[in-house]
Amino acid sequence: MSTQSAVNDLLEQLEKELPPAFGRKFICGALPGLITPGGLANADSSGLGPRRVRSGKICLYSRADFLDWLGKRLTAVSDEGVNV
Repeated sequence: MSTQSAVNDLLEQLEKELPPAFGRKFICGALPGLITPGGLANADSSGLGPRRVRSGKICLYSRADFLDWLGKRLTAVSDEGVNV
C-alpha cells in the first residue's frame, strides 16, 4: 500500500463513520490527540480552519468540509518514518 493511499483510506473511513455535521467537542473526542478544541478554535480564528457555521457560541462543521481540510493537513509517512 502506498503511503498516500493510507491517507486516502483513513479519509474514506472517516467519511463513512462521521455524522453529516458536528461540533468541535465531537470531532476532538472522535480523533483524540489529533485535534484539540482550542487548536481547532485557533485555526478557525486565524482563517486556517475548515469552513463552519455558527449557532450562538457553537461552531458546526460539515463532514465534507472538515475532511477536505483534514486531508490537506495530513502528511503521509513512509515505513522508514520519512514524510512523503
